[in-house]
Amino acid sequence: MAQQDVEHIPLEEFLRHVAESLERARRASSGVVLEDQGNTYRITFEGTNSASRASNDPFLALDGAFESAEPSDVANHKHDYLAAAYQNQRVVL
Repeated sequence: MAQQDVEHIPLEEFLRHVAESLERARRASSGVVLEDQGNTYRITFEGTNSASRASNDPFLALDGAFESAEPSDVANHKHDYLAAAYQNQRVVL
């Protein structure tokens, strides 16, 4: 698509009608160009394939990283550990 075919949207208009503006970016193969104070920003639609985004997202890669198949020792004995911790804090006069 040639540069003159790219849709230019003033930033104020984009923000006033953000849902419509994002839909315009989704429909346009080259996205849309936002213009603000002499600066231009291109907004493009990357698609809805969440699997490809998840593989690139380091936070989503942590999903389930801290889970175990069975309860841990702390989970099984939490009350014992709490009682022992509080018992050591008691001061006997």
